[in-house]
Amino acid sequence: MIIIDASPQWVPTPADIGSGLYLNARQRITVTSGAVSQWQDRDEKWTFTQSNSGLRFFYTATGWNNTPAINVTASTQRLLGTATFTPLIGASGLTTFVLARHTGTGWFWQQGNVAPSARTGLVVINNTLYGVVNGEVTTGSIPAATNNLLVWRFNGAAATKSILRLNGANLASGGITANATTTNAGALNIGFGVDPNTFLGFMSDLLILPYAASDSLIQKFEGCLAWQSGQRLQNFSTSHSFFPRPHTFLQHQEFLRHYLHQ
Repeated sequence: MIIIDASPQWVPTPADIGSGLYLNARQRITVTSGAVSQWQDRDEKWTFTQSNSGLRFFYTATGWNNTPAINVTASTQRLLGTATFTPLIGASGLTTFVLARHTGTGWFWQQGNVAPSARTGLVVINNTLYGVVNGEVTTGSIPAATNNLLVWRFNGAAATKSILRLNGANLASGGITANATTTNAGALNIGFGVDPNTFLGFMSDLLILPYAASDSLIQKFEGCLAWQSGQRLQNFSTSHSFFPRPHTFLQHQEFLRHYLHQ
């Protein structure tokens, strides 16, 4: 017997994102003369802009598995948040997902003031990925010039407060002892905040959840993002639950039914 699952692929709902953000290069992006002047998150809660044409990311329609992406060609390029990003102020948990292919050192995103002890963000330095809370870090090595799905979860209430994942598998943990972020002001920037380096390369998606997602929910998001372009991420873990096929709405309904009846 052959069973064909025609259920559409699951995508995160506004409830899954909460007060966080979901940026993807396939929608709500304003391109002016080939460069990105504005990028609004999917649910229209947060807007990022760049008025200086010399500091804008470039846009490419085929930068990520033949789907749209931003192309960062200079470390001074960035998009500025237009309002204080409140979900990370005093946050005891966050989860971020990035689909990117980096070729140079710099921040994927950063929030915080000038003091290193008040910075929060995700940065790659010489092919080492850093999840940063209050100047403390969790680190792990990632390959350059390769399409990668990066995940970082911070949970101030957990025994192991920070984990990094790469392409659907655990990469590193530990290194952070903080119970919450001390970020107390400022907008979140796509690229650098106060440290003058944005990563070089391509990025198609950036999500920041204002909570520490469970392991099972992280895998659902990974399953969605890994198949986003219509084909599986090239280096996706073969042991991942959604390596054979993407997460579907039918599977999500079964997940909810099981969860609600526990």
